[in-house]
Parts: sequence; structure tokens; C-alpha cells
Amino acid sequence: MIDTLKLSFTDYEVKMYDLNKAILENISSSFGVKLQSSCVMDVIEGNTEQKLLFIDTDGVPCYGKQAYLNTKDFNVDLYNGLCVVQFSAPKVLTGKNYYTSSREETRQSIQKVQRDLSKYGIKTNLENANVIRVDLTNTIQTKYTMSTYMPVLSMLNGKRAKDKRQYNAQTMLWGNTQIQVCCYDKIAEILSYDPGANIEQYPQNSFRAELRLLSKKKVQSSLEIKTGAEIYKHWDNIKESRENILRDFIFKTEPDSFRDYIFQDVSRTFTYYAMSGSRYWLREFFYTSGLVGVLKEISVEEMAEIYRNILIEKGSTDGYIYKAVSTFKKKVENDLVAHLSNFGSPENKYTYAELYEEIYTKVLSA
Repeated sequence: MIDTLKLSFTDYEVKMYDLNKAILENISSSFGVKLQSSCVMDVIEGNTEQKLLFIDTDGVPCYGKQAYLNTKDFNVDLYNGLCVVQFSAPKVLTGKNYYTSSREETRQSIQKVQRDLSKYGIKTNLENANVIRVDLTNTIQTKYTMSTYMPVLSMLNGKRAKDKRQYNAQTMLWGNTQIQVCCYDKIAEILSYDPGANIEQYPQNSFRAELRLLSKKKVQSSLEIKTGAEIYKHWDNIKESRENILRDFIFKTEPDSFRDYIFQDVSRTFTYYAMSGSRYWLREFFYTSGLVGVLKEISVEEMAEIYRNILIEKGSTDGYIYKAVSTFKKKVENDLVAHLSNFGSPENKYTYAELYEEIYTKVLSA
């Protein structure tokens, strides 16, 4: 359930000797200081225009705007009296984050990061640290590729989400400064970082859904937790809160309501052409809307139901309605077969309502 964690704390000490030693022993790690807008001589002379970041255990001060430590497992920033560490809980333990961390694995990852921080000369207790970001994630296996679901995802709007972005045909993000929800192709993301990765070990069509709580205030108000230790102490509550937040932020519409919305939208266009009086109204409707596009929004049976209701409103007899609707369904199905090569094989027939119901059910129940 948990991937990224970001913890902040003020109760810590830094031993620069240990930090420098660890950096030399781990060539993938780096430490540095970002300076305020001033000259290097100001820093050497300890000019107070540079902020005091910390005083190490040997009494040596460190000045600047921000100090940072980057390692393969976590990143640390020191500024304004704070020490902030960010890491992926599953990556800390396994080196990968396709599968997210359980309660016990999250505990182990926090404890490991604390031990590793100590090796780098930073002593603290992460169980007492404030949680200022948490990513609650799950990866589901869908019936189709990620691009298939993008039209459905693009119909959804996040609650008070100022930002809504689509990246190619693989990622959809909704959010603001406090919260984000991101749905994306997990396999494509893995390959973007490591083109040679062994993806055969993972299921195909891996649909990742991430709920990102981006501030201390949002974490506390949404999950009712403050410290690192409270994450695994209140695990079941966090899991329940995740579902409720996703339902409120993105998946507000029940599948049946989503189906009704799609049905009504197509019905208005269909009715317009059917009532136009044109002899070739059906051909014009399909030409304008696209047969394949329409059948991804509603099924042939649903379209036939719309046509049946139109004929009833016109006062047609039952016999005429039965014959006309049967002819209509046969015509649509024949046209569908004739144009099958334009959109794929028969097993790829689906409606948007069916796609929404699938991701709604799987994401919220995971």
C-alpha cells in the first residue's frame, strides 16, 4: 500500500567525520550545500548572510541556504532547522517498487533508513519524525493496455484539482498543492528508468494508481497520523481512508451513474439524427460520430433501446417496432464486422462504461 514516504524532524545531530567517510565509501552518494546569493568568501568567513544550517558534533558550523545528501535509497535536505528525508519504502528493502510495502515492511524500511542515516553521521529517531508526505499506491492488472483506459480517465475530474494533465497515452494526473492522484502504466515507467529491465517477471497491463498526500497538514487531516510510528500502528485506518479519499477525489461517480451519463449523451445525438427526417439518418449519424467510437460508449443493445423508444414516441405499431429494431441491430452489427479492421479484433470490443466499472472496482478494492 505504501511507496514514497517523506519525514521531517528537528531532533537530530550531524557528525561530519562519519558523513564524509560514508560518502568516500559509497561513490553513488553525494553531499553538498546550496548557497544563498553571495560570494564564496562570505561562506569561508562565516558571514551570517548565509544561514546557519547545523553545527556538527565537533562544533563545526555549516552555513548556506540548504544542505543535501543523496544516496541510492534516500534523499536528505537540511534547511531552516529541519532535516527532511524522503525514500521509497519498498525500494529500501528490495531495490524495486512494483510491489508496495505491507505494514511490517514499512516498519522495517523506516528502521533501515534510520540505521543508514546513522552510518552517514545523522543521528535521529524516525519513529518520532513528522510525516509530511505519503504515497498510497496499488498496481492492478487490467484487461487491456493503459492507453485503452485514457479516454475514460480523461472524462474524470478531481475535486478542487487545479491541475489535470495527460502524458502521452500512459499517464493521467489530477491534483493541487495538497493532494494528487496519478494513474499510469507501471511497466512503461519501469522501462523509462531502466530500458533493460526484466519486465517478464511482472503481469502485463499493470495499471498503477497513486494517491499522494503532499503536506503535513493533508496527511494529518486525511489519515489522522502525525509520526512515523503511527503509520504502522494505524495501518487499517489508513487503508480505509485511502479508499474513501479516492472515492471522494476522483471516483465520485458510481459505475451505474457513469453508464447512464454516457447513455444519455449518445442518446441526445442519436435522437437528433433519427428525428431529422433524413432518409439516410443512420449513415449520417455513424459518419459524424464514428461507428467504432459510438460502440465504445454504448453497446448495440443500448443503441437499439434508444431507437425502440424513438419509434414508440412516433406511435409506431408493435409489429413495425419489432421488425425495425431487428433490422437496425443487424445493420449495425454488419457494419461493425465490415469495419472491424479499423479498430481491432472482436475480443477488444468494450464500452467506456465497462472500462470505468473495471478500474473503479479494482482500484478501490485493492
